[in-house]
Amino acid sequence: MTPYHRVRSRGAFMPLLAHATSYNIDADCSGTIVQTADVADAVRVGVFETMDDFVVPQFRRRQAKGEVFFNPLTYTKRESVVDLIGSTLEIRKDLPSCSSPLLYNRVTWAGPIFARRLNGNNPSQPIPLSTSLFDIEEVVGMEEEVSTKCLAKRGMADSNLFESVAEYRQTLSLLKSPIKGFWRFLSKNESAIRKASRVGDAWLIYRYGVLPLVKDVEGIISGLKQKVGLIRPSSRAQLISSKSMVLPGSFSNDAFGTTVHYSITKNCSVSVRALSLDEYVVSQFERIGFTSKGLLTVPYQLIPYSFVADWFVNLGDYLEALVPLPSVKQLGSCVTTRRADSYIYDTISTVPGYGYTVLSPLVSRVSASYLAKTRKPLAAPTLGVKHDFKFHDAVRLADSAALIGQKLASLFGRR
Repeated sequence: MTPYHRVRSRGAFMPLLAHATSYNIDADCSGTIVQTADVADAVRVGVFETMDDFVVPQFRRRQAKGEVFFNPLTYTKRESVVDLIGSTLEIRKDLPSCSSPLLYNRVTWAGPIFARRLNGNNPSQPIPLSTSLFDIEEVVGMEEEVSTKCLAKRGMADSNLFESVAEYRQTLSLLKSPIKGFWRFLSKNESAIRKASRVGDAWLIYRYGVLPLVKDVEGIISGLKQKVGLIRPSSRAQLISSKSMVLPGSFSNDAFGTTVHYSITKNCSVSVRALSLDEYVVSQFERIGFTSKGLLTVPYQLIPYSFVADWFVNLGDYLEALVPLPSVKQLGSCVTTRRADSYIYDTISTVPGYGYTVLSPLVSRVSASYLAKTRKPLAAPTLGVKHDFKFHDAVRLADSAALIGQKLASLFGRR
């Protein structure tokens, strides 16, 4: 009952019903008959999806028996849309002048002219996809970072009491006189700089003194309520990133010199999620936070300002991911990546060539999108610079400000 490979697809790109058409008047002031100069096939629009995965025979029955499956998967979806077919683009040659109505050498384009030009005048193609704002190396780096973080969580409790016990003296020192610290930074006689510095001290006392103790107590209470014995815990990690950009573009009509300027709005996002499903026997001692992995990782956590290094480099996760887990059986793992790119093309202006006047500018919008989902095994633990430092995060900003305040205070000899 080995899983077998299958490939499926659905949907198609169909020709747009509206055709791109151009009209003109004879190059003679006496001409009054509008002639159809060209009727072109339109671009293709619609949705096309593909799925490349594996089928597990008797999946429901085997799943009910406790079997788990993490088979590779690749899904893609491409969409081509002409949101606004477009206004009629009309130009006229200025000379020679004819009496009203001015019909001499008047040229008109109607229909999805803009869409036609974007796809290279190829009626068999949909609206083209632009270049994604995420290159493949960046996506691979995100997958490695998330995989490393997921592996670091394997075999760990919600809190590491070995670290808390090792740091209890430092914690007591932080909490030695919190009321005195608050009183000082609120004192009316303190300067603005000294007030800010005291606020920083108070925040660090709370962030790295009070809060860890509260979390340890919560972890112990939670651990005492949890099941012991054979368990199947899952370790998870995720990273989400998005980028946007607006770029200029243009195309010209060689015969008449008319130039159409347009914009390309790119919206791209990447979401990476990692999962590891394990099976092992856990004791009450381990449930409340005393794990072998936690003990082995204490030395790194005790290094001063190691948490600051972890803002930029995944060193802590990397070291934790390398810790051997002989008693933990991994049932399966995967990293799932979702990439979504959308491109919107909008006309901006129509500039006539020399000797021509624009009677009606081109106004049009078309769009294209691409969605891809992949599932594959976790990447090996990798040491690298983090994808997002997250300095927009309020907690990290508060940490940074407090640390900077402490450093400035020490430089200026504050006692």
